[in-house]
Amino acid sequence: MISKCVELLSPISFQKNRYKNVDVLGEFYEMVIREAFKQTKGLFLTHPNIVLFILAVLDVENMVSERLKNPDEDSRYRLPFVIDPSCGTGTFLLHYMKFVQKFVDENRATISMGDDDIADFIDRQLSGNSAYKWVIDYVYGLDNEQSGTRLCQINMILHGDGSTNIYGTDGLG
Repeated sequence: MISKCVELLSPISFQKNRYKNVDVLGEFYEMVIREAFKQTKGLFLTHPNIVLFILAVLDVENMVSERLKNPDEDSRYRLPFVIDPSCGTGTFLLHYMKFVQKFVDENRATISMGDDDIADFIDRQLSGNSAYKWVIDYVYGLDNEQSGTRLCQINMILHGDGSTNIYGTDGLG
């Protein structure tokens, strides 16, 4: 297994990735897991480019802005929910987390536009030490493969979600 990890690490260039804003830990994790799943279980993971395409097509940025400005009646839920019914190792969920977090970080002033309620929510759930705190209420994953759910939980924790909502059940059946 160690030799396989070293072999998989060889195409990852820490020097190159430093300038491309690529998550080296996530890239390594995905490469190792992708190979293990192919070889032992015959399962395949969604490529990150497909995930990014789906997030763009769904217009997640607009949904986030609208939900922050127009929350549910009780004002508790201020972001769109996401449920991946076949989450595997969490590729879609991780990219969603990063996508939303980055969008809010980069557009905070425009989104809040002087609204103290929105700014307060962003401070409590999406800023500084509270970054990714929002995930506990909004991000869910299901997978009928128990090893997949464990790997997804680990992957989510490694990327900032300390309280994963990943469940071992058939979300597609």
